[in-house]
Amino acid sequence: MPQRGMVLRQTRHLDGRQRPLEKGYMMKPFIHLGLLLFLVAEFGCKRATAPQQAPLPVNVVTVIEKEVNEWDEFTGRLDPVESVEIRPRVSGYITEIHFEAGAIVKKGDLLYVIDPRPYQADFDRAAAEVDRMDAQLKLAQIELNRAKELRDKNTISASEFDQKAATFQGSAAAKSSAEAAKNSAVLNLEFTQIKSPIDGRVSDARITLGNLVQPGAGPESVLTTVVSVDPTYAKVDADERETRERTHGQDSGVGRAWQRDRFPARRLRRLRRQSPRSWNRDDSRACGSKKLEP
Repeated sequence: MPQRGMVLRQTRHLDGRQRPLEKGYMMKPFIHLGLLLFLVAEFGCKRATAPQQAPLPVNVVTVIEKEVNEWDEFTGRLDPVESVEIRPRVSGYITEIHFEAGAIVKKGDLLYVIDPRPYQADFDRAAAEVDRMDAQLKLAQIELNRAKELRDKNTISASEFDQKAATFQGSAAAKSSAEAAKNSAVLNLEFTQIKSPIDGRVSDARITLGNLVQPGAGPESVLTTVVSVDPTYAKVDADERETRERTHGQDSGVGRAWQRDRFPARRLRRLRRQSPRSWNRDDSRACGSKKLEP
């Protein structure tokens, strides 16, 4: 029995029979439309509430105006102003070493000691020879004075007087020779103590204790080296373009200042008289050499 307020409709199917429509048939399109609107509204809200991208950072630099010095970078090396190879001046065995590798030494500091005993003996022998020659010279002087007195009295002949005079002169020459030998022995004895000739940094000991050393010009006779550390030279290799810009100068005066720093005034005057081509060929090796004062 149908309830009050409900409408039942019939529909005809293909089989010819009529069947009643389902309940709420007319509400389904409205339900579907409502669901569609809800989804659209939900999607729109999500898009509207999406977070915004943060602004990109921007670096800000304040522009100022001031004077700057023009400068360049070059690959170079530092060379010492003074470099000395320490070599022995007498032969002998090394008995003492008085430095450490890489140490700073002063002029006159003792570096090596060669066995001084043979040279001390030579000095003593030379000193004794000087004393002997001095005694002979005194005797010759006395005999010459006596011969003068006798010659004045015509007691001795002229030839005998001449012989006494010649003996005196020979004794004087012999004493001078003995003194020269003594001075040579003194030098040899001093050379057994090898000292630094300059202030600087000493290298390693290339020949160690107990080795025999001999004077010579070959590399095998080098005991060590000493190089100065202050001041020093800074040597760089600049290309032709940089050389031309710096040596010939610019209207701004930067090039001229560079010239004053790098070249003596006399050399600058000579370089200005030369053509750029001849300067680059002959004097380019002088570019970049500068003495760094402390």
